[in-house]
Amino acid sequence: MKRNAYLRFLLLAGLILESIIIMIYGKQYGPVHFSINGIPDGFGNQKFLMIMPLLGLLIYFGLLWIKKMKHMFNYPVKITPDNRGKQEMLIVGLVDSYAIITLLLFNLLSAYLIYTLYSEQSGEIWIIILLFTTGYALPFIAYFKKAFRYK
Repeated sequence: MKRNAYLRFLLLAGLILESIIIMIYGKQYGPVHFSINGIPDGFGNQKFLMIMPLLGLLIYFGLLWIKKMKHMFNYPVKITPDNRGKQEMLIVGLVDSYAIITLLLFNLLSAYLIYTLYSEQSGEIWIIILLFTTGYALPFIAYFKKAFRYK
């Protein structure tokens, strides 16, 4: 559990640091959006990009708050006194996984934004999209499998 706390701290600190870097080094006017080919097609105040790491922090703390509301979740199986503890443990684990994945993915996305601030070019954004998709889908599939195992 300590390793998990250190990881969370490092990822939180990373997002905060990335927000500060964007705030300090973002240009008043520069590329803020790129086409699928990596060509800038939107220009504006780059400091607005600071919203991305802050959005990651907001989602993270929202997930921590939601984790406390396990009685409000819609479980995929009927909850009985026999399986309540296991099902609640599984859903809390899923939400906790999503919280860490959110921090990790938004750190990657923010680092990518900082790269585009300095290089004024975009590349390989599809990798981030793939990571977002699999990062959230795989834990859900694993949770669903375990939830039905412990009916």
